[in-house]
Amino acid sequence: MRLDKRKQKICLNKSFAAFLLLTIGVFLMILEFAYSKLNYFSEGNSILLVIFGILGFVFMYCGGIIYFLACERKNYRASWKFIKESRRHILFVIALLAISGIIGMFFQPALIIELIKKMIEELVAKTDGLNYFEMLWFIFQNNSGVALMSIVFGVFFGLFPLITTFFNGYVLGFVSGKAVELGGFSQILKLLPHGIFELPAIILALAFGLRLGMFIFADKPGPEFRYRLKNALRVLVFVIVPLLIFAAIIETSLIFIIK
Repeated sequence: MRLDKRKQKICLNKSFAAFLLLTIGVFLMILEFAYSKLNYFSEGNSILLVIFGILGFVFMYCGGIIYFLACERKNYRASWKFIKESRRHILFVIALLAISGIIGMFFQPALIIELIKKMIEELVAKTDGLNYFEMLWFIFQNNSGVALMSIVFGVFFGLFPLITTFFNGYVLGFVSGKAVELGGFSQILKLLPHGIFELPAIILALAFGLRLGMFIFADKPGPEFRYRLKNALRVLVFVIVPLLIFAAIIETSLIFIIK
């Protein structure tokens, strides 16, 4: 009994430390976002924004690690168990990506083409002139942001991950179709290395967001919501984020090698 109380006290103390780190991390990320939107820093000092962002992520990530290591047990085993439990949602996301990808390859109305072109032009403008580490952070930040929002905003009946899945699938299909038109099917093979780690990570996040939004149909919605949210965040910390780090390194390296 004393041991249980001692563990509870350790968990409480470390939970407070985790909360403190998360708070600092969120504050730094908000600063980075605000300064970038206000163009507070000149182009020559853009590295300061990257430092703000990286420090914010490190604080938040360490907070998550501390919480799960202090208060939970066998986190990797629990993560894979939750992934297996979510296989129907994962298969659904994969199917929706494939269907929307096919639509993107063959259904390309002028209005949508212009929107995608504008989106690509804005992306090119944002990444123009970035050095290796700035590009690495830009890619990782975008992907991790999508993953986190897919899980958290999935609470609204899974609408956000559904829309995100269809949109990303359509864009992938559109880009793949254009690549085939320009250089044949061999161009698809050149695109594959970009998604080796990124695509599985994003698929998991989208599936967990979808599953989280379906908690209202469970026999006990309250406990089921807490279970799904906690385990989705656990997988985010121990599986998804490491995959996205590898993905950002590979994608950034390929970009600079091609240059």
